[in-house]
Amino acid sequence: MGSGGVVIPFVITLILLLTLVPWTSDFLMRRTRDGHRAFWYVLGASVILFVPSCALITFAVDAFRYGKFHYSSASQISDSDDLIPPSARAITIYRSSSGCQAKYTVREKSLINWLERQARKRLGDDSKLIRPSSGAGNGEQPDTSAAFTERFGSYGWKYEGWMKHYQIPGSVRSGPLSVWHNPETEEAYEDAVY
Repeated sequence: MGSGGVVIPFVITLILLLTLVPWTSDFLMRRTRDGHRAFWYVLGASVILFVPSCALITFAVDAFRYGKFHYSSASQISDSDDLIPPSARAITIYRSSSGCQAKYTVREKSLINWLERQARKRLGDDSKLIRPSSGAGNGEQPDTSAAFTERFGSYGWKYEGWMKHYQIPGSVRSGPLSVWHNPETEEAYEDAVY
């Protein structure tokens, strides 16, 4: 999904120009005396306007692709790319070009099963899910409270000391995945990097 941020606007711009240049050139050739000169002007303008066109199309596409989204269940997410557990519900996702932050409700067993599948998918068959940690850093484990606040504080989501923190390190296939889960309320907070 990471390269899709650049490829989609490029392809849309290329298709538009490959369609508009011949059509515009043909139209101008029929309307002017020097049709060949018109073709070269249109071709030159399309080369000069290619990058600005890509930027404009990127802006338009990103307005629909990134931002804040709400779903009642994971099945409603059409482009999830296995983004969250299939049994998740009451979902809020903040998407950006580099990843997403999400809040959803899921049972602990379903979350762990999904995380184990993610670990195998990202790191290979012999990978092991990093077991949960909880609480503040003690020199051996990271301060999960500070990490949570750094990632989710701007959304108003609050850290609770009894949350379990699961991590899957990044790999060649994808970026790191961190999930904080409160087993009592079944609320999960996910930070995924593409």
